[in-house]
Amino acid sequence: MKNQLRHSLKAAFMAAALCMLSIPTTMAAEGNSDPAKLGVLWWQHVASIPAAQNPLFDLTGAFCTVGQRDDEWFLHGLTYPGNSLGDPIVRNCTIPTGKQIFVPFINWVCVPYPGETIPQNVGFCKDANDLTDLTSLAIDGQARNDLIERIVQKKAFDLTVPDSNAFGWPSGVFTAVHDGYFARLPKLGAGHHTIHIQGGVSAFDFYIDLIYEIDIVEPGQMPAP
Repeated sequence: MKNQLRHSLKAAFMAAALCMLSIPTTMAAEGNSDPAKLGVLWWQHVASIPAAQNPLFDLTGAFCTVGQRDDEWFLHGLTYPGNSLGDPIVRNCTIPTGKQIFVPFINWVCVPYPGETIPQNVGFCKDANDLTDLTSLAIDGQARNDLIERIVQKKAFDLTVPDSNAFGWPSGVFTAVHDGYFARLPKLGAGHHTIHIQGGVSAFDFYIDLIYEIDIVEPGQMPAP
């Protein structure tokens, strides 16, 4: 168990995580209303972005548009070791109108070692996420913790990672499950909005504190990528 947690730490602490998206066509056809499927899509999205452009390492919001598609818009957190509460990283992001914003806080992905089973890895992810002791969301200064929910995918899904990926893994296709805290925001109207995300696992001394300064604009007003 301890070895699994150590192995997962860098890859799994994607709170608040490209060009080559790996989204099964069957899942896309079924729609994205199921929260567990949204969690899968988020992981497939963030895993498919090379580290050099990965929003998990973004300190300004410069990579906010990388890999975005369809009606969902994924925000991102940070990899281990995170940052300090009270000293937030500020990301500026422009999003077209009509997008459903999906926000991660603390979330884990577990990939079986040789000889391990999917049910074992579901347990590994659960044990890790059970340690989460801080999730906080504010939209335009109003607390919206009511939107935060724990999302678990116990059914294995494919996770495709490129060369030079954010996890430090060899490129290829991995089988994974996930367990984490996410929020699907109400659709925001045109204009400026501030989203403040915090998450933490005190047992690992891991915290994130992020502010997204977001401008919602008509699609024709989106900046060039």
